[in-house]
Amino acid sequence: MGGSCITHDQIEASFLPTNPNIGFIPATHTWGPLKPPLNTTTTFVQGLKTIGGNGDATLREGVAVHQYAFNADMHRQAFVNHDGDMLLVPQHGILDIKTELGNLRVRPGMVTVLPAGIRYSIGIVPDEPASLTPITAAGYALEVFGTRFVLPELGVLGANGLAHIRDFEYPVAAFDLEYPGDNTHLPPWEITLKLSGRLFSYTQPHTPFDVVAWHGKHAPFRYDLSRFHHIVANTDQLDPTAFCVLTAPSKWPGVSQVDFCIFSEKWSVARDTLRIPYYHRTMATELVGIIKGDYKGTVRALEAGGLSFEQAYMPHGESYETYVRDSEGEREPVKVMKDFLGFMFHVSANVGLTGWAREKHPNIRGLFSLFLFCLLFAFFFSWIHITFPLYPLSHIPFSSKKSTVACARTDDIS
Repeated sequence: MGGSCITHDQIEASFLPTNPNIGFIPATHTWGPLKPPLNTTTTFVQGLKTIGGNGDATLREGVAVHQYAFNADMHRQAFVNHDGDMLLVPQHGILDIKTELGNLRVRPGMVTVLPAGIRYSIGIVPDEPASLTPITAAGYALEVFGTRFVLPELGVLGANGLAHIRDFEYPVAAFDLEYPGDNTHLPPWEITLKLSGRLFSYTQPHTPFDVVAWHGKHAPFRYDLSRFHHIVANTDQLDPTAFCVLTAPSKWPGVSQVDFCIFSEKWSVARDTLRIPYYHRTMATELVGIIKGDYKGTVRALEAGGLSFEQAYMPHGESYETYVRDSEGEREPVKVMKDFLGFMFHVSANVGLTGWAREKHPNIRGLFSLFLFCLLFAFFFSWIHITFPLYPLSHIPFSSKKSTVACARTDDIS
């Protein structure tokens, strides 16, 4: 067994300000879909690119946000992540995931969590019937350091609501057999290991997928997002965390490190109020992606497969056209977000962006000028209402998960 370090300068696991590749910028960013190279064979590991994050894997605290795009199976290759658990959100292509503990197929509209320390190999399920176009897969990944994805506390919601534990699926144990001498004509298995954002590689003569049985909870699982139970509000607009599927707790009591929230078809029933999010400032950083459908609420060119970024405390909201349509429309119960599925990585702290995301991403959709925004913000907004979020500040007599800024006019300047 030989070992070596692999050069992959587009993966990061340290987001401290001392890292010259990380920039903490108070500005909006938007990226389009990430696609694999046309003339190059790219596997999942090769197609994984870091957008940003915070903390550091070696400190066991923080998150990393990635996009992935690939067009080739990991033939006699396996990957193991020693930095943290990774949640995959497919947007295009069905993932065929072989793990030490069993196999999972994850299509767009599902998510899967692959725990740290578990070896796995990712391929793409071919189209049926076979297509003449190249088979590709693309999506998003959310990695957490030093914590695990769990269901949010339901509190006063009781037993029913949001994601039910019964709908999470674990693989049935499965294993491959490779007898000594039977595979002498085959190349060895290549195992790629990620540690502190660096990739290391070694080879072995036998399959890593030879675990015949397992027990416990440190195992991969998948979840069908269509089984999520939405809650609605009669007045005002619910925070994004009201649609939380999974959360990763932080070391601070009552504060998540990151929440994974979804936006899909649901009833809108609020009366005598503005149903859309008014212009607001959020004490969490928000990264929004679209799995399917069109999002018409903002002038930013956000499309399926793309990603938007709002740094903590930065004002943002819906477009003026959306504001006019919603404020002048009837307040009858209506189904919204038909044929739409989006999500948010709701990060409780500031997020730094990688140099690749800021400068080299092949589909950058524009940069938001902080200074221009501040000038327009001061001109347009006449009333500010600030509430305080998650943090356990005993001297504040009220609590909310969001800081908000209301306004008379809601242009989205981005």
